[in-house]
Amino acid sequence: MKLCIPIRYKPEGGLYSFIANLVAYLDRHGVEYTQALDDGYDALLVNSWVVPYGTVARLKRERPSLTVTHRIDGAAQDYGRGIDADREQARVNMLADTTIFQSEYSRFATRQKYKVIAQDGVVIYNAVDLTRFSPAGARFDFAASAERPRIVNVSFSTNPRKGTWKIDALAASHPEFEFVLCGRYQTAAKRPNIAALGHLDPETLARVLRSCDVFLDLTENEACPNVVLEAMASGLPILHNGSGALPELVGDAGLPLASGEFAGLVRRLAAAKRMVGEKARLRAKTLFDPDTIFPRYLETIRETVRHREPAARRTIALARQGYPVMPRPLATARSWATTVYRRAPDRVQNIVDTMRPGATRSRPAAERVVGWVTYDSANKRRFENLDSFTRMRVGNVASWMNAHYSSCHHELYDARQRYDVVVFQKMMDRRCQDEAARVRSYGGKVIFDANVNYYERWGDYIVPGTEPTADQTRDAIAMTGSADWVVADSTYLEQIVRRFTPHVTWIPDNVDMQTYSGLRQHRATGPIRMVWSGIGKKAAHLLLIRDVLADVRDLAELVLVVDDPPPFLEELERAIRCELVRFSHHAYARTLRTCDIIISPKRLVNAYEMAHTEYKITLGMAIGLPAVASPQQSYVEAISYAGGGIIADSLDDWRHALERLISSPETRTSMGAAAKRTVEDRYSTPVVAGQYLDLLTRIFAESSTETSINEPWSNLRDGTYVKEPS
Repeated sequence: MKLCIPIRYKPEGGLYSFIANLVAYLDRHGVEYTQALDDGYDALLVNSWVVPYGTVARLKRERPSLTVTHRIDGAAQDYGRGIDADREQARVNMLADTTIFQSEYSRFATRQKYKVIAQDGVVIYNAVDLTRFSPAGARFDFAASAERPRIVNVSFSTNPRKGTWKIDALAASHPEFEFVLCGRYQTAAKRPNIAALGHLDPETLARVLRSCDVFLDLTENEACPNVVLEAMASGLPILHNGSGALPELVGDAGLPLASGEFAGLVRRLAAAKRMVGEKARLRAKTLFDPDTIFPRYLETIRETVRHREPAARRTIALARQGYPVMPRPLATARSWATTVYRRAPDRVQNIVDTMRPGATRSRPAAERVVGWVTYDSANKRRFENLDSFTRMRVGNVASWMNAHYSSCHHELYDARQRYDVVVFQKMMDRRCQDEAARVRSYGGKVIFDANVNYYERWGDYIVPGTEPTADQTRDAIAMTGSADWVVADSTYLEQIVRRFTPHVTWIPDNVDMQTYSGLRQHRATGPIRMVWSGIGKKAAHLLLIRDVLADVRDLAELVLVVDDPPPFLEELERAIRCELVRFSHHAYARTLRTCDIIISPKRLVNAYEMAHTEYKITLGMAIGLPAVASPQQSYVEAISYAGGGIIADSLDDWRHALERLISSPETRTSMGAAAKRTVEDRYSTPVVAGQYLDLLTRIFAESSTETSINEPWSNLRDGTYVKEPS
């Protein structure tokens, strides 16, 4: 048997660590393989969504005896990605002849938590190089002596679900520990107890691991993280988040963070390093030895029997069960007619709506219909007529789904109609609660899109009108409790909502990349134009960095894109030259193309500000502006994803960040490109609409089954992931 592994090694960890270990094993044992798709071979090994469906389908058609083995990481949505990656791996899995999951959690996440992989298969863990990653061997020469316990974390990815953004706060709170960071850490400040070593080659990483005392894993929903296996093989106790496959992999070779106070857990593991480290090493040798793992891979691949390509009826049946196996639909004549109707003037729509006696609003034929309620939708027919915020949060998403997914129609809510799902976007007063109850009474589902933290009231509300009233808090909690699902627009808000219901999903604000298009060409000419946008009264936050703005006034100017002039304009103008632009989406997009840096300082002193979204910086990031922002959680997540800016906490941080970007067009260019890529990957309208579409698909699937697929689940118990009582 000759095997094809069409994925070439990159020094990035994750999948590529698996590939490096597999290829090394095959070379060591003389197993024939190729990494070129055009070569001759008998079996093809593909990974999740890495090898596209079209490529696998072509190869199976061209090679009648070829078998395909599909290795599954986990659900892309579990990692904070959109539905498109899961759609790709769901479709590839229909062509696969056998499936290998990296862990029991990997199987659970893709078959139960999210319906992605329809075909069951075997669980085979990843392997670790036990020779390289060992307690014995050369140590890393740290600049400082080991007077305090060393906590090591390793991450190449800046995905927020890796949890690396939490490390700076931990280091600030625990100067008694040294934090050793190996990889990319955009949010970690320069602190006496942080040793940021950057991205390391495997040999150097092995020396560092065996020179530390505790491995800290802050990831969420990981299927089988190679760095954890490498740390265990190196004899390190594991302090972990208790999420994903970590309890399954680590066992008694570490502790979950939830089991105690952070400092106490670190001291406990550091003191017991020898004993717990021996358990970790033994567990690595028992479960993750390449001489155990890769023979199982080869045996599974050799025994694979080729299947026929799935018939159309099988694909349709899986789609009806909620699996994302259908390709993105092309526009049909009916959806074209719907588009024409939506774009027609209201008077034309009214004529169409009233052509039959007693007729209500015209509606295209569709399997499902979703109605959207916003504060300004009562007397409007078209999404594009909504105000700027609701047009973004609702109109962009609903219009995109109408244009790309013809089996579900979206419209502004009409109380005379019945709907499969009604989305209440920040609408929650008594009238809305009553209307939601009426929708549920006839079998419809209710989603509450909560994009403000009305649930808590604490702190100093420096901007008038941002503190929720007692009525708003009561209504938000009531609407949350009665809704079938809640959408939170920040991960911070998601965690707040989870106190009241487990049925909550984070879906961020979206950026219309057609309006916010282009890429800023950064040059050395000045002055540098910094830009801030928002409601005029919220410019109060800019006073936080007034002295820093004054320090750079000879090199920069500030552009304010606002609805009304800020009350503090004179005070800002004493610090730096200001230019006012009246906000509209098109005016703002034009202005951004003339600017160099987007900024958003915030006084994070109350519940409202802490839960806010990243939208204030992502519009500028979309055009290639690096962002400088305060450490609000959503800002940290957006900037840390690809390094599209700088998080600044103190005034010194702000001064350093602005001076660095002002002085270097090369830095602005590289960070700006990363910022644009971040928006394209995480916040563009198609990505966000895809997340909403996935949620709706799950709700539609749930409505046709007796058991909810969305109930909370516990971790592994007796070899099986089990559902907890609500």
